[in-house]
Amino acid sequence: MRNTLGWLFSSCMLLGVVAGCASESGENVQSASSELTEAVQASVLLDVPIIKQNPELPRGCEVTSLAMMLNYVGVDVGKMTLASKIDKVPFWVVENQVHGNPNDGFVGDMYDRSKFGYGAYHGPVKRLADTYLPGRIRDLTGNSFDSLLTDYVGKGRPVWVVTNARFVKLADSEFQTWRTTSGNIRITMEEHAVVITGFDANSVYINNPLVDVPANGKNQRWNKQDFVAAWEQMGKQAISYDSSSDCAVRSDGRLYCNNKAGANMYAARTTSSSIVDHVRTTYSWFDCWGTGERHAGGNTTWYHTQGDDNGNWGWTPAVNLSTTSEFDANPSAYGLNRCD
Repeated sequence: MRNTLGWLFSSCMLLGVVAGCASESGENVQSASSELTEAVQASVLLDVPIIKQNPELPRGCEVTSLAMMLNYVGVDVGKMTLASKIDKVPFWVVENQVHGNPNDGFVGDMYDRSKFGYGAYHGPVKRLADTYLPGRIRDLTGNSFDSLLTDYVGKGRPVWVVTNARFVKLADSEFQTWRTTSGNIRITMEEHAVVITGFDANSVYINNPLVDVPANGKNQRWNKQDFVAAWEQMGKQAISYDSSSDCAVRSDGRLYCNNKAGANMYAARTTSSSIVDHVRTTYSWFDCWGTGERHAGGNTTWYHTQGDDNGNWGWTPAVNLSTTSEFDANPSAYGLNRCD
């Protein structure tokens, strides 16, 4: 497909191996915490589909949570596909001395608790998400928690985050230092990834992939102050996405915009020229523009891009994009280069 979209390192132990995503106590978090309740009305509460990571992915909280976020925005992809595609690094780079780094990829084995495994952080998860929503994924790591809620969840976009399985700030005794390929990092056995689905004045609502019964993992309510402290302790890691209605030239000089699915791409800026490819995605990038034959959109603006079927380059008329008439009148004024 043409559109190609750390400081903390954590783990879990079970049966003598690192388990990833949560400890055994984390799996029983529903019965252990008085904060967990059934979904209640919040100031904002999104209907994000719930997907459980078990039994196929005992260490797959990161990709399972990503699948929930992508499914919500309309991307039809499952957790197992994401698990197969995420970047991976070995658990041991130097046997019993140096670990792989979760900022580079998923560390170790995601599928089998009898083998060593860990998890992945926002970097590899964002890179994977980029391939499904090119140009739209936003790395929110380091932002304030309030900005996640007001700028994303409050505008209908769930947020993927790294926290811990108990959703409270952990004691220092629950962390240890590991040597990795990128230096020393602190790790905890309780690392976990979830999707923020809502909030009110005192609570945060999440979809939790770890709970075995899907209904009980959907829109769990947790104390906001505790949840924020846990999230900050894990490095303020978060990703989300821009709305598909966003149509703008980004920092790479390309126009990212909604477009008609299956739009024809022509060899030249006229419909009488040969069709060289098609734009199959409904949110795509275009590297430059030019003038040509007047089309049904009422202007002569055409956009240049690379097709999805065979990778050929070609032209599609502006009528196939969700650009405004003002934008089409002079795309260069908005930062898009002219091809000629």
